[in-house]
Amino acid sequence: MASQLSGWDKAKKKRKEAAEQEKLLAKIPKLSSYFGMRAASSQLPASDAIENSSAPEDQAKQDEPDEEREDKERESSAERAEVKGDAITGEALAQTLEDITNDLGQWGKINADTREYWAKKGSKHCQHTESMFEESARQYLGESFQRRCTKTFFVRTHPLNGEKSYRQWLCYSPSTGKVFCFACKLFGGNAVQATKFVSGGFDNWRTGESRIKWHESSDGHRKAMLSFASRQREAGRVDYLAAKQVEEERCYWRQIVKRLIDVLIFLAKRGLAIRGADEIIGSPHNGNYLGIIELLAEYDTLLASHIRKYANCGKGHISYLSSTICEELVQLMGQKVQDTILKEAKKAKYFSVSIDSTPDVSHLDQLTIVIRYVLPLGPVERFLTFLPMMRHTATHMASILLNFLKENGLDVTNCRGQSYDNASNMSGRYNGVQAIVKRECKYAAFIPCCNHSLNLVGDQAVNSCAGCTRFFHFVNGLYVFLSESTYRWQKLKNRCTLTLKGLSGTRWCERADAVKALVEGWKSIQEVLDELAADKEQKADTRNQADTRNQADGFSRRMDELETAVMATAWNDILCRLNSTSISLQDPTVSLNTATSLLASLVDTIQFARDRFDVYEQMAIEKVPHGEYKAEERRGRKRKRMPDEGAANEENLTPRETFKTHIYLVMIDRLLAELEKRMKAYEDISTTFGFLSELTSLSIKQIENKAQNLVSSYPDDLEDTLVAELIQFAAFMRTQKSVSVNESAELTMYKLLSSLNLSQTFPNVEIALRIYLCLMVSNASGERSFSKLGIVKGELRSSMREERLNMLALMSIEHEVLSSLDCTDMIEDFALAKARKTVV
Repeated sequence: MASQLSGWDKAKKKRKEAAEQEKLLAKIPKLSSYFGMRAASSQLPASDAIENSSAPEDQAKQDEPDEEREDKERESSAERAEVKGDAITGEALAQTLEDITNDLGQWGKINADTREYWAKKGSKHCQHTESMFEESARQYLGESFQRRCTKTFFVRTHPLNGEKSYRQWLCYSPSTGKVFCFACKLFGGNAVQATKFVSGGFDNWRTGESRIKWHESSDGHRKAMLSFASRQREAGRVDYLAAKQVEEERCYWRQIVKRLIDVLIFLAKRGLAIRGADEIIGSPHNGNYLGIIELLAEYDTLLASHIRKYANCGKGHISYLSSTICEELVQLMGQKVQDTILKEAKKAKYFSVSIDSTPDVSHLDQLTIVIRYVLPLGPVERFLTFLPMMRHTATHMASILLNFLKENGLDVTNCRGQSYDNASNMSGRYNGVQAIVKRECKYAAFIPCCNHSLNLVGDQAVNSCAGCTRFFHFVNGLYVFLSESTYRWQKLKNRCTLTLKGLSGTRWCERADAVKALVEGWKSIQEVLDELAADKEQKADTRNQADTRNQADGFSRRMDELETAVMATAWNDILCRLNSTSISLQDPTVSLNTATSLLASLVDTIQFARDRFDVYEQMAIEKVPHGEYKAEERRGRKRKRMPDEGAANEENLTPRETFKTHIYLVMIDRLLAELEKRMKAYEDISTTFGFLSELTSLSIKQIENKAQNLVSSYPDDLEDTLVAELIQFAAFMRTQKSVSVNESAELTMYKLLSSLNLSQTFPNVEIALRIYLCLMVSNASGERSFSKLGIVKGELRSSMREERLNMLALMSIEHEVLSSLDCTDMIEDFALAKARKTVV
């Protein structure tokens, strides 16, 4: 009875049969080759046709056995080499060198030329991961089976988060059946020459994974990897993607689809309407889509001939100009954008999420979902979708968010941050959305939106005293009075370069613009008001002439008060700093340490403004020359004295002291108190990651303590080796150039790891930076998506379906992703979707 084949023998036999079948199929010419030969021969000139008359000889060569044909080819190549003689190029010599020496087991003494060559070439030509590993089979004492090298040794799996990374430094030698370290072999020096990964090769497969990990974490290996990366950078080696094969000439219909896609991309980027009242070519009501196609047809002969032949043929005729095809292309392109974003987010692993809601033009609440993740060039914030929302409860919104993440394959356990506004249903500690998400993932740190926090600081300060409230009511009332009449508004524009602005309850940048326009156009505005108050012939819009003149006179007298001028001057300075900080916080790439530093800098700025009352007063006197405060007109209250009080008279404050203590200082102190209160929400997460921006200036002991705290905060993501990695990485960063002024220190470190391919040398440092950079500090991207919502779903498109809205919104908001997509892939997907033939 024949013995049964083992699992390895069965797999070996199966691979051998597959190789023989592929070899047999390779000899059979493809059907398309006959058409290609016919098309090529029909276009050849006479001279080429004569050369191609030797086809029977080529056929005879094909009929020869493979061994004889290969021998003849080798002989002919040898003859060509003899003819060239000494004229062999350096490229051919390099190719010969590569063919001989890509087996590390056969490397002898390594000289400078060999080291330079392989530093430029890289290790991918020496790894031999597609080998059968037959020579590596070893049988150890006490075991009845053989062990051998496997492909799993070339992949490192993170013990905590399960993330996989490719070991590019590990190379297999087919001649010896052992593995070597590519970097240590070339740049290891005397420190690693005694290890088996350099000298004789490693082949103890029983302890293979543990010994490979030990070598990977050794100081000598890390130094060799750094030397290898440095040598690659000096040599100017750049990893280019493999050049795409030259595309064959597209057929007629695919060229048409390419033009249609280009038109849709143009319209989608700008959020313009696509369809019109009809679909008739030549009609002025056929919409932007067909209208642009008609315009392009005047300069594109292909489109012009297509329109002449297929336009306005009605149903049953293929033209690809109908609304059905247009909607299919919109769906295809929008889905492609969303799939690209989801693919990037899954590859990045860690992400943060932000949601917000607003009613659209059809009075339906739309919940926007935005995620932030890290690409090799830095963090990005991407819009994903709008979802209809029926209620504003935290449970309802959290369920919508979690269901969407689950349906699209985004694991909520990889969520490391969440940022919402300060509403109770979002930020509630026990029952808010952030609390519900945190129950699903304990590492999803809640970071209140910095912009909303800053708006609340200003709002609380304004409402802290009646003087501030009256001032902003005056600013808004002045704008309303001058803007409600075209006559008054034109008189203002003729005198002022900056026009007055109205106030917004949420956008504090508008308050800054309004106060700035008031301060810079103070005299001109007052002159316009005085003219309106004295003009008895002006026409009133909604009031009689006397009321209009009296109102203008009232605003003018209010501007003649020193208190108003002081408030305008002080608020102009403060709002300018608040607005500049708010704009910086709205940047999608801003990091947490940068955001907290910006908020902390405002504390010093406002504290400085507290001591500048005299300066603001002097600036106000230039606007109000009389320089006097408005005295209290009402009689002061006389407080009843208690029996145990002395007979000393009560001190009465002057109007200046009353304004300073009861209005100005109260306003400033409330700003400081609210700002410090809001900053406490960022203390914990900022303390955890704050040391990364100062890594190069910390001592070894400080780095050790901070790194241990970071590991304890993320025990499922970071290993204990982060301490040693950060100490070495800090020393490495001290040798690099200074940090760019346009980006944070953490982003510079992450880009350096990515560009030099050092993530295998510092794996936990790379993970820590990726977690930190993916933290979202504001939901400004969600607010920006609402602006696009109003454009895409306007009054004339209020009945748009939810699916179509999301596709158009995705293409409009994420137009950068849309522009980066390959139109060829979209055309191929469209062709597959429209194909009517089925495989039998």
